[in-house]
Amino acid sequence: MNHPYLGSFWNVVSAAVLSLCAIVTGCAKTQYQELAGSPDGTAELLVVNSDEGSPIQHRHGPFLNLVHQPNRVVLVDFWGPHCGPCLHLAPELEKIAQQYPERVSVVKVDVESAENAELAVFFGINAIPEIRIFVEGRSSGAIHGYVDAARIDRQLESTFRLLDDAPES
Repeated sequence: MNHPYLGSFWNVVSAAVLSLCAIVTGCAKTQYQELAGSPDGTAELLVVNSDEGSPIQHRHGPFLNLVHQPNRVVLVDFWGPHCGPCLHLAPELEKIAQQYPERVSVVKVDVESAENAELAVFFGINAIPEIRIFVEGRSSGAIHGYVDAARIDRQLESTFRLLDDAPES
């Protein structure tokens, strides 16, 4: 007898077991990952605009160019246009871009796009939305799933404290 939810339930369970096995055996990529060796793809940068009519502009460009920004924290939102939580996260990221225009860059990567498939594999993106926080070309944290701007803000404040306390080289 086939139950309508049993198949999807076992798919979720087996995916969770495989993910756990990958983490335990070290096969999974860690969240602390460098951009060096990353494939390129396309992304969009949220730019705070001083015009009253359009507070945020979206500028498209190569992923690596948008993420390599010295002296800035870069939030990379791995998302997809068919993902409900991703669409709800977008205004929260715009709030963050407006709150920290001098310290934070927000970059969005559509992992459902064929040209970004290698990026999703390289960074081990198994579920979206996922936000990676990059500092000086190195991933320093991740936020999984939908979160509000306050949660992202707390993560950023923690990152800022680490940067401010880091010894100058």
